[in-house]
Amino acid sequence: MAVTIIPFVSMFTTATAPIGVGPQGLDWPANPQWSNFIDAFNVANMGALLFSSVSIVLLTVPVSLVISTMAGFAIGHLRIPGAPLLLLLFVFGLTLPIEGIVTPLYYLERQMGILNDAWRSRCL
Repeated sequence: MAVTIIPFVSMFTTATAPIGVGPQGLDWPANPQWSNFIDAFNVANMGALLFSSVSIVLLTVPVSLVISTMAGFAIGHLRIPGAPLLLLLFVFGLTLPIEGIVTPLYYLERQMGILNDAWRSRCL
């Protein structure tokens, strides 16, 4: 448990330390600077990033939910040819590690020219 929690405590004490001064070990800063969190939020432009993430989620999740529900119903209740093979492919897809999927997608998006462009990547 300590191996998991100590790095988080260290990051938190470092984040509340005054700018240019790092705490020694896990020492709590004498004058914690809570405004560091607000400054980091503003410098990273987190408002725009959060808006982008929320808009993508609000558009993607309902569409994915409807399509997945219809596909699941069709595979489960209708007698379609190749249903066992299709189920096997879905299960195989669930067993792949995320790194094995994300890395090729990154290179594919870069090659297509839609990297870091949420609107174009959603349309394709």
